[in-house]
Amino acid sequence: MVSPIFSIIIPVCNAKKYLDKCLKSVFENNCKDFEVIIVDNGSIDGTVKFIKQKYPRVIFVELDKNYGPARARNEGVKVARGKYLGFLDSDTEVDNKWISKALETFQKNDSVGAIQCKLLRMDRKSLDYAGEYLGNLGFLIPVAKHGEIDTGQYDFPNKILAAKSAGMFIRKDVFEKIGGFDEDYFIFVEETDLGWRCWLAGYKIVFCPKSIVYHHYSASKDIFDKNFNNYLVRFHG
Repeated sequence: MVSPIFSIIIPVCNAKKYLDKCLKSVFENNCKDFEVIIVDNGSIDGTVKFIKQKYPRVIFVELDKNYGPARARNEGVKVARGKYLGFLDSDTEVDNKWISKALETFQKNDSVGAIQCKLLRMDRKSLDYAGEYLGNLGFLIPVAKHGEIDTGQYDFPNKILAAKSAGMFIRKDVFEKIGGFDEDYFIFVEETDLGWRCWLAGYKIVFCPKSIVYHHYSASKDIFDKNFNNYLVRFHG
């Protein structure tokens, strides 16, 4: 069997409300050389049954409980066959050139290890995320103000510290070389940590404004947050 160029990995937890529209947009892409891997964190809302029936092409990894999106993505990578990994949140929809524009960026420069897609909110006109950088005092500073109207003001391939996993791509060999997501983070900042290690390994992370993802702000966070307090108690005692 010929391996696909891209493996799209989506961690889910009771995401039936959003996942249908997400997958519909993914499968309508102009690039067809990809596989979709859903990693389910113990959903009880019928997500798995619904998606298996409607999208038989999807590869499923089923976990017994909510381990958080960091571990879920790592589990997805274990079965991924693509040269490039694409990460999405379940509450996203993608532009039909989302994959092909990312591929163009990778092919132009072998030193690019990861790509941040332009994340827009569902109104299709305001920005969710366009990357981040490290300020002089060591704090993370977003390139764009959240909710800022997108007028193309950030539409250039800017180097950034890290990409947000609601809509990003990374070379699989780079991901494996730097050890994947640190599962101790459960959720929040795991992408920043991954980006930092990507740079330390000698690879750039860039913003790709023509690879567009639409995001329901905070919906995935709310889903995974239901077990976040339990994680804090377990990890910090």
